[in-house]
Amino acid sequence: MRPLEPVPAILLTAVCQGGEAWAVCRFCRLFLQEHSRKPGLLFFGCFLAGRLVLILASWSLPLPYVILAFGDHALLTGLVMAFFSAPSAKKLFAASVLFTIFTVFGEFCASFVSIFALAYLHLVKRIPEPVLTGRWNSLTAAVSFLGVVWGLHGILRGNAKECSGEKPGKWYLTAVLPLVMATALTDAANWCASRGILLRGEGNLYQAQLFGHGGICLLTALSLIGSGFCLFGMDRIYEEQKKSGRYECRLMAYQMTAEQYRQAERLRHDLKNHVIALQGLLEQKDWAAMNRYLEAMEGMGGFARGEEATGSPVLDAILLRKRKEAEALGIRWECSVKLPANSAVWEFDLCVLFGNLLDNAIAACGQVKGRKGRFLCVQARMVKRCFFLEVKNSFSPEREKHASRREPDREGRRGIGLLNVRDVVGAYHGTMEVEKKEGMFVNTVLLPERTRGEEADSPGISVYDTEGDS
Repeated sequence: MRPLEPVPAILLTAVCQGGEAWAVCRFCRLFLQEHSRKPGLLFFGCFLAGRLVLILASWSLPLPYVILAFGDHALLTGLVMAFFSAPSAKKLFAASVLFTIFTVFGEFCASFVSIFALAYLHLVKRIPEPVLTGRWNSLTAAVSFLGVVWGLHGILRGNAKECSGEKPGKWYLTAVLPLVMATALTDAANWCASRGILLRGEGNLYQAQLFGHGGICLLTALSLIGSGFCLFGMDRIYEEQKKSGRYECRLMAYQMTAEQYRQAERLRHDLKNHVIALQGLLEQKDWAAMNRYLEAMEGMGGFARGEEATGSPVLDAILLRKRKEAEALGIRWECSVKLPANSAVWEFDLCVLFGNLLDNAIAACGQVKGRKGRFLCVQARMVKRCFFLEVKNSFSPEREKHASRREPDREGRRGIGLLNVRDVVGAYHGTMEVEKKEGMFVNTVLLPERTRGEEADSPGISVYDTEGDS
């Protein structure tokens, strides 16, 4: 057993670890949108205690560097996963960001300062072969601590909007890979250094230390740059996909409205001839022929029997198109949609809400075995000065899983559609709930009656699953 470090080093380490624990707790609360203070306080205490135990163990026991590094990463990841209530993929990504900053960026700062400290001792103090011990090691530890805190603060300050947003789970899981690779590479380099495997110059110990710290500094810098480019590229691709989804919604609404307008114009153009034909059938009292003729006019005009006007031409066109798609798949369609005369919800936002939710519902119903079990019910109305939208549809858990395996991008498309819906919900400061129970999905949206973008707050979204893993 090695003797413990002197008291000043222990105090400095405790202060640095306490500061890092505070910075990590603040990062997790903002990034994971944890509004309750209790999880943060519990996380702070457990993380600080666990870190101090690992450091004391490294001082008193001859533990390999690999075990200490793995224990530190596992401690951070486990506590983030246990104490915060965000989606698992997002929590895993947050933990990856944290241990990448701790390991890679912290090591970069320490190596960078070590190079300058060695150069100062050699060139200014005229020490032929300087060695960093005592206060110089304390200095590098303090700079590494400041670098970690500054890095976390920079991420939160420079990416406040991104931190409050949501992305699909697959995006977070994919983004974890470059971060883990950068951390593993840095850990491998540190392990080599702990085993005496360093870049060495041809001269004395001073040059060997410069080469060693310089190599670590270059490696960590390249790892940070590579990870940053990967995350930046993934974020740009995701944003372009979101823009493409919004454009497709707007194009779909335009095409549906234009098609309905053309059909109505064709019917209006031939209205005189249709009236003459109907008068002839009326005089002949051929009721069956009149009924067939009127049904043909309904189809030509783009109207469906029993369909009620919603108060929005764009929404009428979308519901008509989705109803035809559903009926073609044998889905039982139930629709009750009523909008007020002066609705505060923009028609484009209605297109995004209804279009994406109905697309997902029709796709899920299409996976149900047998047409008798396929149903889709959409309701929308004003409830106590709030716009209420509910979409219920049947689904098959088994076929849903198989379809996701056969079409890897299918879940990504749906995820972007739901995130577009969530953006609209957030713009109106509303709530969205997705419930799965007894072979049925229930999507509920509630938008307060206010102007779009007024008093922006973070939107709420809840997901309930009463079937366990189904």
